[in-house]
Amino acid sequence: MALIASNTAHLALDAIGPTAIPFIHIADATAARAVRAGHRRLGLLGTRYTMTSSLYRGRLERAGIDLVTPPNETMDFVHEVYFGELVKGVFRAETRADLEAIVATMRDRDGVDGVILGGTEPALILTGEPAAGLPLPNTARIHVEAGLAWLASG
Repeated sequence: MALIASNTAHLALDAIGPTAIPFIHIADATAARAVRAGHRRLGLLGTRYTMTSSLYRGRLERAGIDLVTPPNETMDFVHEVYFGELVKGVFRAETRADLEAIVATMRDRDGVDGVILGGTEPALILTGEPAAGLPLPNTARIHVEAGLAWLASG
């Protein structure tokens, strides 16, 4: 079994086609977890590539879950923070507050019942308690847990 340890790299997984090695797709694992948690409408934060791609949207919609992404100017901010701070290991309290405000806006404006952390780095700054009272499904953790469950079942 194989896992690809990057959300964005999963964009190429569909192009690979069937292989002898089973893959666990990060968005499938996330969709399954979201269904078990009772989510109906989720927001998504990650790189611009992840937020604008079909990576999560199609798989979540097939599971009966709506996906909401931030407006373009907010996506620009999140993408800039992602590469300008988070991948460099810079975790500022002001940035955390800004990201929590984005989550609160998505809750209030878009009616989301959680916000997917669609990358490794957002989970490093949005740690601990849920933001704005919403759960933050961590795709990296969900993906690894799906891999461990697959190994334990076989």
